[in-house]
Amino acid sequence: MRFLHFTFFFIITYFLILPAAGAWGVNSINLNTTCTSFSSASTTVFAEGLAGPGGDGSYANPYGSLAEVIARLVETPVVDTVCLKGTFTEALSLPYDIQTTSLTILGYQGGATIDANGASYALSNSGYSNLQNLTVRSLTLQGFSYAGISIHDLDTLVADTLTIDASGASYGISLYEIEEVTLKKITLAHSGYAAISGYDLGKFSMTTSSLSDVGHYAVTLDYTDEATVQTSQFSGYDYTGLDLEAESITLNRNTLSGSGHYHGLKINGATSTLITNNFVLDHSASGVDVSEAEGSVYLFNNSFSNNKVAAKLNGGGPHALYPIAYNNIFYSNDSQSAYDENAFHANTEASEESIALVIILPSPMDNPDLVLTSDYNLFYGAVTVDDASPITFSTWQGWGYDAHSLTGNPLFVSTSNLHLKNGSPAIDKGLNLSLWVPQDIDGQSRTTLLDIGADEKPQGRKKTIILGKEIISTQGFETVGVGDYRF
Repeated sequence: MRFLHFTFFFIITYFLILPAAGAWGVNSINLNTTCTSFSSASTTVFAEGLAGPGGDGSYANPYGSLAEVIARLVETPVVDTVCLKGTFTEALSLPYDIQTTSLTILGYQGGATIDANGASYALSNSGYSNLQNLTVRSLTLQGFSYAGISIHDLDTLVADTLTIDASGASYGISLYEIEEVTLKKITLAHSGYAAISGYDLGKFSMTTSSLSDVGHYAVTLDYTDEATVQTSQFSGYDYTGLDLEAESITLNRNTLSGSGHYHGLKINGATSTLITNNFVLDHSASGVDVSEAEGSVYLFNNSFSNNKVAAKLNGGGPHALYPIAYNNIFYSNDSQSAYDENAFHANTEASEESIALVIILPSPMDNPDLVLTSDYNLFYGAVTVDDASPITFSTWQGWGYDAHSLTGNPLFVSTSNLHLKNGSPAIDKGLNLSLWVPQDIDGQSRTTLLDIGADEKPQGRKKTIILGKEIISTQGFETVGVGDYRF
């Protein structure tokens, strides 16, 4: 146990280098332009699925097919905006000799559907063309045999408000060699292998999306510099929700429901990892698995439930790993007593019993400097170390960990809903991290009295100033909500 020691210096040091509030937010991109505002622009063409052939691509007389759109993209004057309406039973393959460097494809007046009619891709591009920047919005993609979107060799890709039904095709979205990818409001289902696959990306950002029934993976990324996933829902994967190989990873306000399958989050090779405000539940292996990592791994205000292991952290390299865990709930609904399921577990692979947090330490020769910092958490289960028999929580605290942490049932609304009920022991017991975790999983603001876990439950607090002194009152205020919890 000489490598697991509590050092106040590291608490201070690593809190000082935490990202500033909002540092993991996605840059706002204005995608509110409507096609009607382009109705007289010479750089815009229009197509309507039921228009029939013979149109000139104008707003009043649109093209009737995507083939006509493709032919126009190689001509001059340059077209930089394509507005689509209705249903097209053909694929949109952007040509190699496209004239524009930046193209926007928008569905308007209810959006557009591209049914690829059995083609490999619904929307794709040719590599090494003039096209450098692509924006796609308000489309439904279906009827493809391999991937709904296959895009590569760009500077930027922005996809907003897309519905993709893979119907068993390998991928919903396949991306390769793109400097910056921004995905927002993606609804994707029924992929055979992965909903979203990315390789050799610079920055990857995904927000406000829902991926379900997705095959092996919801999102899998390889050789990516920065990955940010926020405010999204993932379910129906049979291996891993998010399988991310990236140097810098931020995961905030997501729900990963494994339905008994392996991993929620599997992170490889990261040098900076921030995991905050997530619901992670029902995985037969681990909720979070961090492998071959170094640097800081921050676990703040997450709720883990019914995972074989809530979090498994492994340095696995020559450089130091600094896991810092504050304000998390580690819970297993299979627990039969206070100390037999969830646990901290160090220096070995997970045992057969369900446990809460695994810290796998490299050997002394590999890394003598690993420091675990853990406090202000709520445990419902046991603590084990070195694959030994469970120890009491007080013994664990005696080793210098979790001095302010609690044990007990967090009182989730249900096994599938990890919001807190009234009377939960997690309420108001967290460390004040509001500067770095300013909102909970639902976007509700956190105050100085933080709850443990991803959900912040309002208590009707009222601040009164009397003769310069603050008095906090929780009396006489109604808690309004849906069901037994409040957003």
